Amino acid sequence: MFQLVKSKPMCLRVPARTRRSSQQQAGATLIEVLVSILVLSVGLLGMMGMQAGAMRFEHGAWVRAAVSSAVADFSDGIRMLPNVLPADVASVRTYAEELAATAGSSYFVPDKDCNSVACTPAEFVAFQRVGWRRSINTSLPGGVGFIQQSGEAGRSQIYTLVVAWADKSLVNSDGTASTAPVCAGDEVGAAARNCCPAAISAPAGVRCTSVVVLP
Repeated sequence: MFQLVKSKPMCLRVPARTRRSSQQQAGATLIEVLVSILVLSVGLLGMMGMQAGAMRFEHGAWVRAAVSSAVADFSDGIRMLPNVLPADVASVRTYAEELAATAGSSYFVPDKDCNSVACTPAEFVAFQRVGWRRSINTSLPGGVGFIQQSGEAGRSQIYTLVVAWADKSLVNSDGTASTAPVCAGDEVGAAARNCCPAAISAPAGVRCTSVVVLP
């Protein structure tokens, strides 16, 4: 007679060296994931910084285009009238006064439409000035314009066009609105073009640019 003998179950033992290798591999994988997350985070921050910079450059280009268009419109109109008197073209008030005036319904409506009726030189200048103000106000947030004239009519006239607008990027490091530099009269180059005349009393958050026009 044959007798059945129960065999003991076989247990597969993983060598200690293999277990240690698996544990080491799991730890290395976790570190790699953390490093990947760190690299991705740095890349995303860099992309956000590039996007913010691109938006600033785009805004600056848009402002320059709006100012250039307004200056070109005024220059083309004023060159047609070489004998204009300073009182006919001057437009110097404070920024607050000029901005408040733009809220009036008749501020951007000329007394005469010189495109359809005959106008005197003074009336044509007033017509051009209204169109110039309207162009600035519709192109720039809180945009207003000022005109100063110097020199002798018909011989050495010089027009200084000042455009002022509310610029959200003009802020201090703590996020509060910053005040643009005020013209002292001795500025040259870019400093002379980007300061605000003291006469307009530009408040914080308002940026200015000045352009000299020689008819």
